[in-house]
Amino acid sequence: MVTKSKPKATQSDNTAAYILLAIVVIAIAGFMGWMYFQYKERAAAGIAYTSFGPIVVRGSEFSVRTSVSVQSRSGNASAMNEQGKQIEFALQSAFSQLDPRRAKQPDGVAYVQQVARDSVKSAIGPSVEDVLITDFIIQEN
Repeated sequence: MVTKSKPKATQSDNTAAYILLAIVVIAIAGFMGWMYFQYKERAAAGIAYTSFGPIVVRGSEFSVRTSVSVQSRSGNASAMNEQGKQIEFALQSAFSQLDPRRAKQPDGVAYVQQVARDSVKSAIGPSVEDVLITDFIIQEN
């Protein structure tokens, strides 16, 4: 007697699904890696502040005493320290030419900060992001 063999159950071909799954996993891993390196780049490009002062300038009309912080990227912080004498000279020169009447107006601190920012940026260059006045006293003589 001849017995008929049952046909074997065939496995479905899942190769395409496995390839698609591998591509999706690689794409997600690549995106996560890209996001990680973007985060590290932003963290490395942090902000550093270099403080100067108190800077005292005395003229015939007025006297100014102020402290200043120069904002730059972390990578440029050492350059700000090395160029400290140039920055202080630029600030003293700018403060000696202030308009005392304008400096005493309600927006006087903004005026003084703009003068300080312009003088430091012209002396040092674009590595300076901002110049912030931390203390400011003006007195007429």
